[in-house]
Amino acid sequence: MTEKTLDYIKPFTDEPIRFIGSEGEPLLDFKPEDIGLSEEDLKTLYYYMKLTRAFDRKGMFLTRSGKALFYVEVAGQEAATVASGYAIPENDWIFPAHREHGVLIVRGYPLVELFAQIMGRMEVNKARQMPVHWGMRKLRIITISSPVGNQLPQAVGIGMAINYLKRDEAIIAYVGDGGSSTGDFHTALTFASVFKTPTIIFVQNNQWAISVPTKRQYGSKNIAIKAIAYGIDGYYIDGNDFLAVYATTKLAFEKAHNKEPVLIEAMTYRYGSHSTADQADRYRDIKELEYWQKTWDPIKRAKLYLQRIGIWNEKWERELDEQIEDELNKAIDEAEKRPEPGPETTFEDVYAQMPWHIKEEMEELLKEINEGA
Repeated sequence: MTEKTLDYIKPFTDEPIRFIGSEGEPLLDFKPEDIGLSEEDLKTLYYYMKLTRAFDRKGMFLTRSGKALFYVEVAGQEAATVASGYAIPENDWIFPAHREHGVLIVRGYPLVELFAQIMGRMEVNKARQMPVHWGMRKLRIITISSPVGNQLPQAVGIGMAINYLKRDEAIIAYVGDGGSSTGDFHTALTFASVFKTPTIIFVQNNQWAISVPTKRQYGSKNIAIKAIAYGIDGYYIDGNDFLAVYATTKLAFEKAHNKEPVLIEAMTYRYGSHSTADQADRYRDIKELEYWQKTWDPIKRAKLYLQRIGIWNEKWERELDEQIEDELNKAIDEAEKRPEPGPETTFEDVYAQMPWHIKEEMEELLKEINEGA
């Protein structure tokens, strides 16, 4: 990034770092290449944001139609997930929370694997986790945990191991505003600061921790400012501005690789309920939702920006929509054709070589199942 651009990304700002306004208008004197983005990168980011939102709609449809049992929506948070994911170096580690669908998609997590997992079909983790709890070893994506915040000290622990092994790697761990109220958040930042781990804590502040608003979460003016107490940098950014998210996350990784832990707070908004087990209209004013959708929608702002710089046009948008719909439908069709994991998978992947007594139990169970069929 250029020195001029770096001047725009400062820790502990009173207002969120923002590159474009609500109508996609540039607010700063910059060019995309100043933050390392080409025209093709911009188009790719837009594609991934639209793909993530369309994936979200399919996930909700599968749940409502009974083909999946549970789902967590990410609509409204596409810029925070896609743009941060796009800035993650290939060899670095990812600890997702519950709403990082865009991060996984950008990383290369196959759509069919994502759908198969929420449908309980055979997939890389053999459907052992509850829906939306994805993870893939070869992509360095650690499986999602249900309890909020407990992935943070785990991420810092990997950072300590990286330092011990003298590897040039870093970690980004995601968490929500609710997770920032946990003891694990404090523990992680303490250890990251003291042991100088190559860790980024990325808070998606979507204004609601299930039904608890941010005004009940913290008394400070924001979450990023808490980094002062730990002696590390904290960046307060507009999480619905894909350029600000990308640039700040990219800078954070440069710092992390220099053993400087970083806290990022991305201000965004959760359009849907907490999950399909929740009903947001019971506790949230619809006018608040409408304001965020009308004023700060991340995809609309990205589209308007691309239109201003001469990249976007209606023909490309139509082709993109058709491509995305086709990709998702094909992935769902393939996922539906996969079998459910067999009972033998209960015994697999615990030992490198299955001990005789475990193998004996497995064979006994399979025999009983076959005899009862």
